[in-house]
Amino acid sequence: MNSPLEEELFKKYTYVLGIDEVGRGPWAGPMLIAGTLITVDSLTNPPLVDDSKKFNERQRYELAKEISIWVKTEISSIDSNYIDRNGLTKSLTTGCERLISKFRKNYELSRENTIIIQDGKISYLGKYSDSFNTEVHVKADSKSLAVAASSIVAKHKRDNIMKNYSLIYPEYGFESNMGYGTTSHKLAIEKHGFTPIHRTSWSIGSKKSVP
Repeated sequence: MNSPLEEELFKKYTYVLGIDEVGRGPWAGPMLIAGTLITVDSLTNPPLVDDSKKFNERQRYELAKEISIWVKTEISSIDSNYIDRNGLTKSLTTGCERLISKFRKNYELSRENTIIIQDGKISYLGKYSDSFNTEVHVKADSKSLAVAASSIVAKHKRDNIMKNYSLIYPEYGFESNMGYGTTSHKLAIEKHGFTPIHRTSWSIGSKKSVP
C-alpha cells in the first residue's frame, strides 16, 4: 500500500496513530480495538499491509508477525457482557479510551505531535476528543498504513481468541464462524442455548444459558 495519507500528515505531526476494530457485530465473542503508532521512519520498507479482509488466515498470520517487528501496536478488548450492558457506542468509546491510555504510558503523545486516524464515519475518542486531532475515514484500512496494520492485528488476534473458545464450546462452530451469525450458529443456539461469551442482546433462539 502506498501511504499518501501519512506522508501528508507527517509534514505536521511526529506520530500517526491508526485505530481499527473487529468484532462489532458478531453474536458471540469480544470486540477488539487495535492501534498502530507510526513515525515517518515507518514509511521506509513497511510490510505490504492492506484491509485485513483482503488476506487469508495464513497471510494475516505472517503480516501480524511483520507488523510486531515493524512498529508498536496495542489492543484493547471489550467483552460481550460489557457490550450487552452498554451498547456499541459506549463500548467502542471505552475501547478507544483504553487503547490511547496504553500508548500514553509509553509515549509523550500530545495534540501538537500526534494525529489519530480512525476507520469508519464516527469518532470514538471519548475523553480524549479534546486531547488529539483526529481524522475519520471510510475504509481507512485501505488508505492508511497505520489503520491497515491495526485491522490485520485485530483480526488475527480475535480469530485466535474464537478458535480457543471453539475448544470450550465445540457445538457452535466458532473456529469457522468466529461468532458471527450463520445458519449453523443459529441452530446451535436454538439447541444448546447461549454460552457466557454470547451477546444475548444480539442473539436469537433459546434463552437458556450454558455453564
